Parts: sequence; structure tokens; C-alpha cells
Amino acid sequence: MKYKRYEYTPKTAIHQSDREVSWQEDYIIVLVGQRRVGKSYMLKMIRSIKEEDDNNNIIYVDKEKEQFDFIHNYQDLNEYIKSKWVKGKMNYILVDEIQDIEMFERIVRSFCTEPDAEVIVTGSNAKMLSSDLSTLPC
Repeated sequence: MKYKRYEYTPKTAIHQSDREVSWQEDYIIVLVGQRRVGKSYMLKMIRSIKEEDDNNNIIYVDKEKEQFDFIHNYQDLNEYIKSKWVKGKMNYILVDEIQDIEMFERIVRSFCTEPDAEVIVTGSNAKMLSSDLSTLPC
């Protein structure tokens, strides 16, 4: 049996100067850390919670699954996202192990400024921890 751990998901909210920032303020949520610490599980919990609202559209990519092997670079990811995009809904773009996608930074930057999109990604290697994401303007 799987349990939704609602008490963890608020902790993924972004905080700035002692005030909670809405996920709709052009932020990219990045879950980083070593392998096998629960980033993918946390992303799946967020997906499950967001799926409960009919006004949300979930676009989910798990680079550890064979079904997503065709996504090699940011262009492939862009095409996939656009094929799953639903106008009139809040589109949650969830990408697990995004560091496996070449030049992922370009597409993340592109979608984080869309008013009907939120971007949440996970990664576990040095590329994710480097300046690649810390310098992404939205």
C-alpha cells in the first residue's frame, strides 16, 4: 500500500525572505540530491496530488523508464511537452532525472515563464548541482 505523504509536499514549497512564494511566481522547483534518497518518490507524490484537481494537466517524463528513451535533447523534450499540453489547464511539467537530457536548461527556461505552467524537475549528478540551474532566469 502506498501512502500520500502530504506533510512532505508543503516542504517543497519555495521560501524567500520568510514568506512562502506561490508556485505560480516563475520559479523552477528542483529536487536534487544523491541517488536513492527519494527525489523520484517525492515527484510522484506531487504528481499524484496535482492529478486530484481536474483543472491540472500533468506532463510527466521519467528518464529512467524505457518509454522515454526517445527524449535525448531539449528539442525532443519540447516536442513531447507540446504534444501533451492542454490549453485552459494548469500544465505541470514534471521531469525525473532531467540531467539525462542534453541542454535541458533551454526548455526549462522556456516553460517556466508560461502563465499556465509549472516546472518541477529532479536530478542527481554534478550537472544538476552546477551553475546550470542556478543561473537560469525565468
